[in-house]
Amino acid sequence: MAIDRRLPSGLAGWALLLAIPLVVLAWLRLNPEINGSFQTPIHHFFIVTVVQFVSMGIALLVVKAAVELREFRVLFLSLGFLSMCGFFAVHGLATPGLLLPAGQDAGRVTGLSAFLSLLLASLFFAGSATPLPLLIRRRTRGMALAFVVATLVVTAAYGVSVFIWTDKYAQVPLALPWGSYVTAGTTIGLLGLASWRNLTFYSLTRLPMQLALVAGFVLLAEAQVSMAISPLWSLGWWGYHVLMLMGAGAAMAGLLVQYSRTGSLRKIMEGVFALEGLVEMDAGNAETLVALAAATEAGEAPFSKGHTVRVAETAVALGRALHLPKDRLRILARAGLLHDIGKLGVPESVLVEAGSLEPEIGVILTYHERIHASGIVPDPPSEQMSMEAKIIAVADMYDSTVSDRSQAEGLPLQRVRQTLQREAASRLDPLVVKVCLTMMDEGKLPGSGGGKITR
Repeated sequence: MAIDRRLPSGLAGWALLLAIPLVVLAWLRLNPEINGSFQTPIHHFFIVTVVQFVSMGIALLVVKAAVELREFRVLFLSLGFLSMCGFFAVHGLATPGLLLPAGQDAGRVTGLSAFLSLLLASLFFAGSATPLPLLIRRRTRGMALAFVVATLVVTAAYGVSVFIWTDKYAQVPLALPWGSYVTAGTTIGLLGLASWRNLTFYSLTRLPMQLALVAGFVLLAEAQVSMAISPLWSLGWWGYHVLMLMGAGAAMAGLLVQYSRTGSLRKIMEGVFALEGLVEMDAGNAETLVALAAATEAGEAPFSKGHTVRVAETAVALGRALHLPKDRLRILARAGLLHDIGKLGVPESVLVEAGSLEPEIGVILTYHERIHASGIVPDPPSEQMSMEAKIIAVADMYDSTVSDRSQAEGLPLQRVRQTLQREAASRLDPLVVKVCLTMMDEGKLPGSGGGKITR
């Protein structure tokens, strides 16, 4: 598997495009006569409403799957957009002259809500890039829905109390000029961390979702800069609303592209975390495995939906039947998920560094070199391959023959049996094939219970 972790050269062009808002903002600061005042509260409310709906759309796209799977990294992303949506809605409703009388207190509360919308969102975004979600998941036994409810309750409580105690909120340190600069600096740092984490992840997986999140976070950081240094109602101040809309829109576009390329992303997530519990897989590798498996299938859509997860599940089932210990079952689970990783062109050294996957990469390399190199194995596989590689070979062939493709139906179980028996004399290990056939007869493998698998 020849490989390279370098980022695509086209990213330099995108970096220059993302720098344009900062150049425009600097130009406006240097030309105050152009950076005039445009005080139109009703238009402000409309723009804020659009931003809030886009953010809500992103949150709804991922929060359902995150709650069902109890996957807190994904949940943190959805909570980030959910909190941004809620607090920015309060920012719009608190527009001076709309629901609150024009004045200093209303202006400070409007500004406070805008700063809080980005600060809280950046906390969740940065948190999703750390081990924190995994720690919370272990300590709380899931309870993902409770975090969604808590976020909604806090947002609603803030929104109601702002209109009751406007004068009190206007004196909160974050609403004062010096407090806004501290808040802005913290937000930009957190968004920078989230951007760097997702950019690093993109270099590994090439998933458009990661790159879109990077663009979104950078645009939100630029919005924070514009918000902090632009006078109220100035052209630069209006610009931060546009940048927030662009940031949320970029993230939305990335999610939609990802789902259009591989509708099995949720299924992959579900399979990875089910395997994690089955073989006590290290949760720290789960995010990497999800992304790599999704990226592999995205490149083959619509022909490989769910294939990686099924190979991993089949391999673990065969390993258990062969009485392998749990440490080797963990290797099987990971190797099954990554057995087609060569399609991505990811360096072995990167995979080892990213997820402590050295044993799995050894299994995958052996499997591909022995089984796929020329189609002819010079020596019996039982003498040349590790048991894990033999199992992956059988699991891969089993799923490739039993599953439906868009252009052809999967083979009947009898034909699958004949194919495995024929290959047992050359490319597949006879013992593993024998176990596989027994489990097929017992209906213990995916697709062996009479139902069709479509991919």
